[in-house]
Amino acid sequence: MAHSIGIDLGTTNVKVVLVSVDGTIIGSATRPLPTEVSDDGLVVEQDPEAIWEATIQGLSEVAALSPQAADRVLSMGVCSQYSSIVGVDAFGSPTTPLVMWSDQRGTDHSRQIMVDHPQAFDTW
Repeated sequence: MAHSIGIDLGTTNVKVVLVSVDGTIIGSATRPLPTEVSDDGLVVEQDPEAIWEATIQGLSEVAALSPQAADRVLSMGVCSQYSSIVGVDAFGSPTTPLVMWSDQRGTDHSRQIMVDHPQAFDTW
């Protein structure tokens, strides 16, 4: 029987689930993700290496729960935080912290773009 893995990279944790083709949950795992917030609340970041490690740990735990099912994974779905971004090099390795969707450093600049270019929102 075919199986699927789902990975949800959330704001506070990584969730991994292994499901059968009929939707039966075979196993799941959750790993916390620490978030660094500056004292003024403007800078909100996560460590991309910590995210990767949490994802690998979750996948390993789920696979260990049912190795036979893990051997039959035919699809994977991944979702992540909206509007979070991390710089990467030509090999896909992170070069910056992950800047969270809740980071406020660009707020004033973004508002000024909207004043100077009202069509920017529609273009985006």
